[in-house]
Amino acid sequence: MGYSWDKFLKPLSTTDTNIQIMDNDGVVKYTLNPYAILNVLVNNNLLKINLKSGKIISIQFSTTNESKLAITKIKELIDNLTEKVPNFLTKDVKNYVDDSILGVTFNIGNGLTLLGNTMSIGGTLYEILKLDGGSNDFVATGFDNIVFTSSVYDVVSEFISLDSTDSIQVLADYDITVNANGRLSLSGDSGLISIGNTQGLVYNGDYSLGFVTHSLVDKNYVDNAISLGTSSTSGTSGTSGTSGVNGTSGTSGTSGTSGTSGVNGTSGTSGTSGTSGTSGTDGTSGTSGTDGTSGTSGTDGTSGTSGTDGTSGINGIDGAVSLRWSLENNIGTDPSGSGKFTVGYNANMISITLLKFAYNSLSVASEGFWNTIANSILIGNSVYLQVTRANEQNYTALYKVTNVYQSGFTTPYEITVESPAVYGNGQWWFDNEYSVSFSIAGANGTSGVNGTDGTSGTNGAQGAQGQSSNIFLYNAKTTIISGNPGVSYISWSSTNQISSTNIFVSHLTNDNIDIDNFLSLIIKDQKIIIQDKNLSSNYQKWIVSGTPSLVIDTNNYWNIPVTLESSNGTGTSNFANEHNLFLGIFSFNGTSGTSGTTGTSGTSGTSGSSGITPTTGSWVLDPGPNQKSFTVTPGNTYLMWVNGNIPNGIVKWNAMVTISNTNVPAIGSQYAWYYNPVGGGMLVFTSIPDQIVGSSGVIINSPSGYVANTSNVFKFEITNNTGTTQSVYYGYTKI
Repeated sequence: MGYSWDKFLKPLSTTDTNIQIMDNDGVVKYTLNPYAILNVLVNNNLLKINLKSGKIISIQFSTTNESKLAITKIKELIDNLTEKVPNFLTKDVKNYVDDSILGVTFNIGNGLTLLGNTMSIGGTLYEILKLDGGSNDFVATGFDNIVFTSSVYDVVSEFISLDSTDSIQVLADYDITVNANGRLSLSGDSGLISIGNTQGLVYNGDYSLGFVTHSLVDKNYVDNAISLGTSSTSGTSGTSGTSGVNGTSGTSGTSGTSGTSGVNGTSGTSGTSGTSGTSGTDGTSGTSGTDGTSGTSGTDGTSGTSGTDGTSGINGIDGAVSLRWSLENNIGTDPSGSGKFTVGYNANMISITLLKFAYNSLSVASEGFWNTIANSILIGNSVYLQVTRANEQNYTALYKVTNVYQSGFTTPYEITVESPAVYGNGQWWFDNEYSVSFSIAGANGTSGVNGTDGTSGTNGAQGAQGQSSNIFLYNAKTTIISGNPGVSYISWSSTNQISSTNIFVSHLTNDNIDIDNFLSLIIKDQKIIIQDKNLSSNYQKWIVSGTPSLVIDTNNYWNIPVTLESSNGTGTSNFANEHNLFLGIFSFNGTSGTSGTTGTSGTSGTSGSSGITPTTGSWVLDPGPNQKSFTVTPGNTYLMWVNGNIPNGIVKWNAMVTISNTNVPAIGSQYAWYYNPVGGGMLVFTSIPDQIVGSSGVIINSPSGYVANTSNVFKFEITNNTGTTQSVYYGYTKI
């Protein structure tokens, strides 16, 4: 049940004398005698009909506007019915009443005008005119214009409503004052304020102490805020802020002074520039192929006695890694942040004797990189540092490193060098990336005495092919097992990656380098490796089982037939989709041309000692405390290390020791450190080897023995707080 303003009154017939009120279903709910109605009022969306009996009938409409429309209709109906002659009067009675009324003489004046038989409001008032409605309604309808001309027009009412189906305007030659003891609300689809004196809306006083989040601030408030604020460093330009809304006008008083103008809005905050992408890591250099074996001695003349060979020098170690930093235009000072390096004290490559590198390169921390160089210099090797402008080999220099210095953890590394042995175009280019790598040369052995020449022998058999390698950046795609893997992706022909017989490789790498020429050189029986970019223990090693083929597509890709050689970690359990990978390509060198016949070799001298071959391994740490150790052969001197690096968990240890036999202490020095952030580290050293004694420049003779009789066993206790198994790596080199 409900009521609508255009349906709630039943239309009158010519004989109807009562009002019938219907709901929206057309059911009559009330029948009212118009003479019994005292008045009709509107209260929000309720139409209230007050009867002379004291009863109130409430008709509920959906909106206040509907109730206002309804009151007009019911009043028109009441007026229509009350103007009718009551049906209980006879015609004679009506005529008598009409004659009696028409015969009455009226005293017209004070705003009343008589024209014929019609009396109307109009004329000149000569005293106060009062209209008392007696709580009834005063309804004026049918007017084209209503004009009031008065020096004062005062309306006092509990509720005043001006409803217009078009526009409403309020015009004044002077001031307009709107004063409300409660809330003053102005609402509309849009707002436009025009102020003739160009000052904008002005507050009548200083309200700044009461401003809230959405208050319109004034000029004085903003000026004070600007004068008290501090200057900030300008950022890069961003989008402009929206203008502030002008302040509201103050209430006019008698001869009041004008308020200050509203202030414009503040500008928007400047946007920051996007971060530059990091460059891909340089590929590692391949190991040179081994020489062919010597041919058998010829039968010609008797060989002269060969002198004994000198002791061979220690073999050099290839750095096999490069990192990148960006050259900062800040000569002679420390780099300003991660990924930066500086040179001192000249911008020419050939004049440099000092370089300073930030602890973090553009991709990873560089601690292990520089520690390897420092330890190699410590044991007598020569280390050379190559600095090359990224992707531009004509800007390169090769320096011999004389010292590596760091004042504290994570502070810059200061690298002292000799003038470059090799240099190209010798000018530094600031704000460019440089690739930095190193090579280690062992000390030369002493020369042996030359033996007498022997007769030439036949050629030796051809040596095995050497290898070189190139490394490229890719992402794993595990959502397909055939077809084009897409730009920068590698995919496999099986959902179980290590069961694949084909690998599909895009000709464009992750850093958008086209390596078609490199991929075209892959041949049968060659080796390729796919490795986790961040952890070398996750890998797949493959042997090429057939000739790779180029597939011409929107973006070309290569189909490489393969057979798995070995795998480890997530390389065995499947690399995850989108994971960052290295693709390493190991290519064979061509065979050497045929050599001429050689003379019979003299008797070989004694072979030199073997080069340095480090021994490495790893420990798997279970959650909680772990006891781990490694054992070395007594009677030697060793360089040793332990290294673990996981998120929020770093342990590092190194030592240089000499061991004579197992029942006396080892002599040397050791250093240990672990990362201990707020909340505790994920990997924690709780004990390190206890058999190492010694103090620089001091002769000691205690303790006289090592009770455990195992001074060649180096024991560690490490606590794993991650809740899962973790790997820590160790190694040692006999020197």
